[in-house]
Amino acid sequence: MGETKKNLIKSWATPIRSIDNAEQGEILIYGEQVYANVNNEEGARIAGPNHWDYTYIYVNQGRENLFVKKDKQQHTPQELVVK
Repeated sequence: MGETKKNLIKSWATPIRSIDNAEQGEILIYGEQVYANVNNEEGARIAGPNHWDYTYIYVNQGRENLFVKKDKQQHTPQELVVK
């Protein structure tokens, strides 16, 4: 909280998606796809029943981090609708 967008990206890396919200600022989205483990000989992980763990970071017009929200969804980053 209170970090600048620039410092946030330096420590967290580039977000997988960002959404410009002209009225309130910008939403930076970080995500990790969680795969179901499959019992096979090689122990491979495949995309089966899976989900995404998302972290949304809301940045105001002054480019300071306002708050963070965590979420778990089936939607890919391209399918997300964030308000």
